[in-house]
Amino acid sequence: MKFKTYLKAGWWLGILTTISITGFIQDWYGLEKYKRVITDNWIHMSPWWWLIPWLVSFFLSLYYYSEATKGDKNDA
Repeated sequence: MKFKTYLKAGWWLGILTTISITGFIQDWYGLEKYKRVITDNWIHMSPWWWLIPWLVSFFLSLYYYSEATKGDKNDA
């Protein structure tokens, strides 16, 4: 597989994982309470709160995808 394929897979899996984690937090914390915390503290929230989980998801997805396709015979 080519690097572009890994990059695309990592990108989309990172986004999906971040959305899933955010949805889980909302369900666990309660949607209304979650919204209130976000809107009340928006000024104090750092962009790293969203970027770090996405980056972790991105690189984990790249690793899992590369492990899953390691045995492919069509590697270029």
